Amino acid sequence: MDDTFYDGLTLHHWTDEEEQMLREKIPELKDADFNDPDVQDRIARVYAGMKDVAHWWEWLVRAAYHGNDSARCDMGIAYENGYAFEQSDRNAMLWFLQVSPGSKRYDEAQQHLRELWQRTPLSKTEKDAADGDGNDKLILAARYESGIDGKPDYDLAEENYLAGMIIPLPAYLAARFFNEKRNDTKKARECLMIAYYGGYPDAETYLGVILLKEREDKENRERQKSLDLYDIQHPVLPDKDYPQMKRYERMEKKRPGDPDRLRCCVLAFFLLLAAAGVALGRKLLGNTSLDILSDLIRIAGILLYAGFFIAGSYQMLNEWGMAVCVIVGILLALFTLTQPLVPMAGALLLALVSLVLLLVHTSRVSNGKRREKYLKEIIEPLKEQRRKDLIAQFREKYGEKPEL
Repeated sequence: MDDTFYDGLTLHHWTDEEEQMLREKIPELKDADFNDPDVQDRIARVYAGMKDVAHWWEWLVRAAYHGNDSARCDMGIAYENGYAFEQSDRNAMLWFLQVSPGSKRYDEAQQHLRELWQRTPLSKTEKDAADGDGNDKLILAARYESGIDGKPDYDLAEENYLAGMIIPLPAYLAARFFNEKRNDTKKARECLMIAYYGGYPDAETYLGVILLKEREDKENRERQKSLDLYDIQHPVLPDKDYPQMKRYERMEKKRPGDPDRLRCCVLAFFLLLAAAGVALGRKLLGNTSLDILSDLIRIAGILLYAGFFIAGSYQMLNEWGMAVCVIVGILLALFTLTQPLVPMAGALLLALVSLVLLLVHTSRVSNGKRREKYLKEIIEPLKEQRRKDLIAQFREKYGEKPEL
């Protein structure tokens, strides 16, 4: 069984005798899977300690090709310095580029890559890309992406990634570029399929990452879409309209007035005032024919005041509480009938209190009207304009009309 690598290296499969020897020599390899790239890197390090360059080379290449990032970095260093391989900056760059972001030796690989680019003129890299294969275009694309020669140029990087992605390695790194720099998972998937069918070892794992990201993006998009629809249905005014909204909120915090209670208050006030006037006239004129009228007016005013106006205007009492108020009002009226000195003073006192509450209710009703007018003329047009802006943003963002 042979393993053939993208740069032309060919290795023979290890023998059973070699596997048995390694398992006996290294206790932690007793039950290990020799096809695991991490195990292969461990074996390469054992041979390196034994100064066995030939076997170190074989196991290092196996580990690097099968996806071990530490081995890939070592391969780059070996090519860069001509250890066990013919010195090649090109092959060193290709191995350093394969070290995955987030791995322990990623920063080290990037440092070596920058040093190689710094001692290689950009014009030479561009010429190699023009004359070479997809791997040379990959090196140029990665150089543009890195910004080592100035600012990153993603447009030129994309152009060279697309030109080189006919072979697995450039296709895989192009997928990483489109996913991480362009946030284009669809294009990344296309590149990964080329890398996967070309046999690149990391393609399948990274494809799973892309599919998971697409699912999360879809879920987040649907969640954000629901939030955007809610914002359209319940628009919140922007900061520039904050003063108008603040004024409306102050109006809204005030206790609302009720025109029916206001009318009840007016009726109670005038009835009590009439009762006081009749009681005063009876006292001055000594005309007892006004007694019945005075008592009826006074009773009506007291009942309205005690039973309906107080309980209704403050909304603090239930049906039982209102019944108690009515009973108290009746008892108060009966008391005034038996006490000749009470009617005028009681009626005037209740009329005064009714006047105060009349003014309070008048203010509340007036504030309610102002609030309704302000809502209709100022707040609702602002919210409608905000709703139109949000609908336009929704169409631009999702390419569809919101379903309200």
